[in-house]
Amino acid sequence: MHKTEAEKKREERKIQREMRKKKIEKLLKKEHMINSHEDVDKNAAIIEARATYGMYSLKMAADYEVPENMQINFSKKRQQMVLLEGSIHKLKVDFNNKILDLKHKKIEIIETVKTMNSRIEQINKVL
Repeated sequence: MHKTEAEKKREERKIQREMRKKKIEKLLKKEHMINSHEDVDKNAAIIEARATYGMYSLKMAADYEVPENMQINFSKKRQQMVLLEGSIHKLKVDFNNKILDLKHKKIEIIETVKTMNSRIEQINKVL
């Protein structure tokens, strides 16, 4: 039984895929071996980051302190939240008003169509 050209090409592509997959696996193993030596340094950095989480003076450098006007405290955050709630409320009210306007326009359109239909019926009766 002879193989067609398409079958031969499929087999070649399959072999090439397997070779690429093996190369990728080898590279991943090498990368993992290289990274395993760096894990000790990363673990120390992770432990330090978890220990200093939330302490803004330690975020950038040892001597860095957040300026007074950029510091966030409870009252500033509360004020932001109140302003956001107010803007959300305003958006909801505006949306509801637009929906009501659309309902009124719909009713008006229905009424005009009804009057036009009645006018057409009158014209048809005359004809």
